[in-house]
Amino acid sequence: MFLAFRVRRQGRVSVVSAWRRTLFHMTRTVFVGTPAYLARIDGVTRCAFWTGEPVEHDFDPARLISVDLARTPSAAAANEISWADVDVDDCFSGPGGDTGGSTLGPAWPELHLMGAVYLATAFVDRLPPALRPTGFTGSDGVPGSDGSRGSDGSDGSDGSDGSGGFDGSGGFAGSDGFAGELYERQSVVYWPGTNDPRAGNRYAGHCAEVLEQRGTLARVAVYPPGRSTDTSPVTMWLDLASPEHCDAGPDSLTTIGGTVTRGALFLISSSL
Repeated sequence: MFLAFRVRRQGRVSVVSAWRRTLFHMTRTVFVGTPAYLARIDGVTRCAFWTGEPVEHDFDPARLISVDLARTPSAAAANEISWADVDVDDCFSGPGGDTGGSTLGPAWPELHLMGAVYLATAFVDRLPPALRPTGFTGSDGVPGSDGSRGSDGSDGSDGSDGSGGFDGSGGFAGSDGFAGELYERQSVVYWPGTNDPRAGNRYAGHCAEVLEQRGTLARVAVYPPGRSTDTSPVTMWLDLASPEHCDAGPDSLTTIGGTVTRGALFLISSSL
């Protein structure tokens, strides 16, 4: 890796700050969620799926995404694969026992024909633009167009950080497969074994509004992931500076706080 010891400022952005951002991206994996319809089983954990209703495109094989559902953060944490080889998020139990993450699978815990798959943004970046979730812009600058869209139609991501939202019932909210802001389809796992206080934690993206703030403590209205346009929020107090509550720290994906009263809040959902 090239290390820049000479600071060269371009406006407010320096070579050092860009290098630091790169380091933070190297210690986490960001996922973008998509609806998934099982099309083909290639093995116990390997399969291919469509991101939309297959009857709408006459079961077009060109729209299939092939993935190995065993290439997960838990596998990387167990040293079964490298973190660079993580392609999908685990299926896990979140707060309150709700099922989160990837729920499609040939064998988990039984055959699931429909569900959600949270794909690593590096994996999505390698897909053809037509297969990328709408709103995800790849490193090639080409936005995705698979038909799953945010309520504002925005693209919101640069290929290193994506977005995703699961409604907790095995599918995405909304008649088009998704309702809400793009970051509501996003989750992030910070790799264990680093000095980051968030190491080993998983956070899920929510739309949230700050109702009251006292220093870093805030009373916020939080919407379920993918449901900010069609349901009521839950109100809670939390510390926006605590990694035990939310993605808080350098290069955080949480955007609310200070002068930003409505935006992304990545709440802790589980740990590896």
